[in-house]
Amino acid sequence: MKLKQDEKGGVLFVYVAGHGQCSGGNQEIIMNEEKPFPIEKTLRALAKTLFVVAIFDCCRENADGQGTRGREDDPEAEDEDEVAEYKESYNYIAFYGCAPTFKVPQASKLCRSVFGCFKD
Repeated sequence: MKLKQDEKGGVLFVYVAGHGQCSGGNQEIIMNEEKPFPIEKTLRALAKTLFVVAIFDCCRENADGQGTRGREDDPEAEDEDEVAEYKESYNYIAFYGCAPTFKVPQASKLCRSVFGCFKD
């Protein structure tokens, strides 16, 4: 469901810092060395009825052993199933601390940069 401007759906603001990885082009978080939690897919599902703003201040190392998007034989080609998933309308904005397959430095300044504007 795509929200219209006059509908009240609420806003969910999520800030994630810690251990993370990418799987299938989606951000996951790792908690207590358990199975990774698909946080980005979960937030996208919520974004059908809410406005979601997410900040991922965590690593985006590739958990699949493949290219970050597309196919292994042609990393620039898009996977049709993955693209179909994103054709739906979402009320979702995400900011990442690093590019896919990279790590966020332990002394990340993203939190300070984002929340510094709320200081005054």
